[in-house]
Formats: sequence, C-alpha cells, structure tokens
Amino acid sequence: LVHALYKAALFMVAGIIDHATGTRDTAILGGLAARMPTTLIAACLAGLSMAGLPPLLGFMGKELIYEAALLSNMSLIVMVVAIGANACMVAIAAVIALRCFVGRPQAELQETVQAATEPSIRMWMGPLILAALGLVFGLLPGLIQPFLVQAAAAVQGESLPYTLSLWHGITPMLALSAVTLVAGAVLFFNWDL
Repeated sequence: LVHALYKAALFMVAGIIDHATGTRDTAILGGLAARMPTTLIAACLAGLSMAGLPPLLGFMGKELIYEAALLSNMSLIVMVVAIGANACMVAIAAVIALRCFVGRPQAELQETVQAATEPSIRMWMGPLILAALGLVFGLLPGLIQPFLVQAAAAVQGESLPYTLSLWHGITPMLALSAVTLVAGAVLFFNWDL
C-alpha cells in the first residue's frame, strides 16, 4: 500500500511535468514550484513518503521492513544493502521534488518553464489524493489496519496480531531510519546528473 500510494502519485506527477514542459529530465528541469504549486504539493507529499519521513505512511513501512529484517537476524551485508536501497529512495525523492520544482532550469528550458502552467484538476487531483492518503494513513493507521492485517493473514496463512502505529519510541528501527536519511541526504548532495 505504501509503495502503491507514493509510486502512482509520482508517476502521475512525472506525466504532469512532461505534459507541461515536454520533458521529464531532472538534469535540466527546475523552477516549476511557482508555476505548478498543486503539483508541487503532490510531489512533495509522495516524495516524503517515498523517503520514509514521518508522519507519512512511508515512514511506517520503512520501519516495518527494518523491524522484520532485525527480527529475522538478517546478515550485516543484507542489512547494509537494504539501508543503501532506502537511502537511494531518499535521494531520488529529493531529486524529484527539489530539482524539478525548486532547482534552476537550464538555459534551454527557461522559456518553457516560464510558459508552464498548472494542469486542469482532472490531471492533478489523482496524484494529490494518492499523496494525501499517504499522510492520512500515516497519521491515522487504524483506518487501514483491518485491511492490512487481513491481507497479511491471507499471505501468512494464519492470523497475525499486529497493531500499526506511527511511533514506537526510540528503537533500533528508528536508528536505522536516521542512518538511511543521512545517507540519502549525502547521496542527494553528491548527485551528479
């Protein structure tokens, strides 16, 4: 569910950007925030969930992945790979949200960006709803818990007593999330497109 909400929203945002500018190339795009504020909100909410930041559902999903990894006594190499993959998600989320909307466009796109406009409600409503659901379900996980517990029970073949919660306190999973965010920030600031 986490993946579906942020990924679908971000794919639609990419389509909106391509429709408005004729490109999705993050290496040359930038400056769209003032021209497309609603699309920016959708991109930021979905990107923050993809990065696994609280209070979005993506944070809960990342914490659950780390909890499962720690409980299964995963090898150190596999854990490092998992942290690296999640750090890449943080960096990519920042590229999508920051480079396209806040960064400076390359010279050949200056006029195109200045001419870009927010699309009709039919285009931005879908990604905005999906991204907003990532926030709503992160803040109110009880809304989706019955469905997710039933889905997990169907896969597992038995009932699983688990309570979704945004905050579990200071835990090893929270420490791994912090390491992931720092590594993702380092990747983003060293991203050379």
